[in-house]
Amino acid sequence: MNSQSNSDPAQHGNPPRSCRGFTVTELLVVIVIIAVLSTLAFAVFGRVAKAGSAATMTNNMRQIGSLIALYAQDHNGTLPGPLHLGQRAIYRRSPPTHLAYHLQDYLDGGQKFDEGEQIEMLSSPMWRKQSPTLRGISLLSQQDVDPDPRVTRSPWGYAGATQGDPNRQPITLSKLAGFRRVPWALIEADREHPAVGSAGWRTEMPEKPVHGSYRLALKFDGSVVKRRLNEELEDER
Repeated sequence: MNSQSNSDPAQHGNPPRSCRGFTVTELLVVIVIIAVLSTLAFAVFGRVAKAGSAATMTNNMRQIGSLIALYAQDHNGTLPGPLHLGQRAIYRRSPPTHLAYHLQDYLDGGQKFDEGEQIEMLSSPMWRKQSPTLRGISLLSQQDVDPDPRVTRSPWGYAGATQGDPNRQPITLSKLAGFRRVPWALIEADREHPAVGSAGWRTEMPEKPVHGSYRLALKFDGSVVKRRLNEELEDER
């Protein structure tokens, strides 16, 4: 009697096993799933990056507000200035119209900065990522606190005025308190902000608000707020 230790599966009615690859349809399904997951991951990463950048810039602005208060305390209540509208994220002695120059004795324990040295406190990580040049404009300074539309009064002092012009001098915090609500002291810069207009340096900043639907702004009381895009347009009217 013959016996086989390995019986043939075909003799028992079982079809032989065969190895087959993915069909074209299955491959397309896998590719689509990977693409969808990648898109979702990219969107989530983008939101996380913006949120982290906004948190960093909020902290930066609070520090700037504290330094401005220290400066005013040491200068009979007067704000630092005069300041140009566009503020760069670097230290500049010439022209002396940038915030870092006036706050140099308070930045990083009063350390000395080289001309053109980057000051990270004056920008957000997202701004540094999107800026055409890290020497570009990162902040805008408030240039008019007078409610009279016929009069322009910069709280920081008007940098374009001659040396003898009283408008060149910054005002005091006590005088600032006499004006109506001032929406912001410093705000994140981008080409879409209405205050930029057709300024020659508008190409030196990001094309759009770096945090999406709002700009972070420092108020004169030291608080930091989110300014929605339509709020800036309403202030201009």
